[in-house]
Amino acid sequence: MQTPIISGRRGKMGCAKASSKKWAHFPVSKSKIEAVIAAEFVQNAGTDVGSSTSQLYNEFVRSYESIKNFKLGLPLGKRIGQTQAEPQLVEAFYSEQTLSMLKTHVNAIEDIWHGRSRNGQDGIGFREYLDNVEGGKDLIVSTEAQLTALKSALANVPESPAISEQITGDKSFLEALYVEFSKMTRFFKSDMSSLLGIAITYSSGDGD
Repeated sequence: MQTPIISGRRGKMGCAKASSKKWAHFPVSKSKIEAVIAAEFVQNAGTDVGSSTSQLYNEFVRSYESIKNFKLGLPLGKRIGQTQAEPQLVEAFYSEQTLSMLKTHVNAIEDIWHGRSRNGQDGIGFREYLDNVEGGKDLIVSTEAQLTALKSALANVPESPAISEQITGDKSFLEALYVEFSKMTRFFKSDMSSLLGIAITYSSGDGD
């Protein structure tokens, strides 16, 4: 591979002003980069801290909790130290796309659970991991029952007025949704971690 060259009066790696063509061009396709990343991901097997599965699982749970804690809990005033609701902290406050983005995020979490590809085909997700461990089948049933309850509560949230306005008015649907998100934490975070033997390596800081 050709080494990138910075041109200038002090030579290849000099500190002088570089020309407009500082870097050599590397024609590396996106597909090749993705192939390399995929190969490294597969090779980094196991469930130990630092393994691909551990990193994916931790980011999966962290992403889920970001919905409960920050996209919903924070504007509702549920976080430690808050004394009242703060509707201005909803995601997409000005565009009023809060509910749409919330639904998109939940769908992404469900896609990872099922191992769905970009074209919507189910593959190997955490559901399949659980299906192969003792007690996993029962946890799958419980998890998907709660996921159904969560999605039902999400569907009940009115499209209008905007979420920020609902928080200052009738927030009963949002409160019910928050309860379902809180119930879901047990399955995604505690029970899955225990059955799969994967440690939670980040600090959520909320006592869950």
